[in-house]
Amino acid sequence: MDRLPDTTGDGGITLDGLFRCLSDQTRRRILARLADSESPADAEVRILDIDPGTRPLPHFRLKLYHRDLPLLQEANLVDWDPDAGTVAPGENFPQVEPLISLLLANRECLPGDWP
Repeated sequence: MDRLPDTTGDGGITLDGLFRCLSDQTRRRILARLADSESPADAEVRILDIDPGTRPLPHFRLKLYHRDLPLLQEANLVDWDPDAGTVAPGENFPQVEPLISLLLANRECLPGDWP
């Protein structure tokens, strides 16, 4: 069965695509760090500053570089610069930033650890 595309015909992100991106704690942490900055449009996150949580660092980095960052970039939520080791808000980030900020503001109402 084919996966639904994460972007619409005009390049925007679908709701399913957004929830796919939010379904992983590492991806939520990246998006939350971008949304929680003073100026999300100018935000930048150093990849080395992303918290691996309880995962062993080699496994975390493998998943980050081969799954999480490519998925967020494919959905145009981040601009990933592997050479600089940074991620910044992508073209579609302004579409999802209000939802991420709402979730951040209400984290105590959410199950588990947010992000």
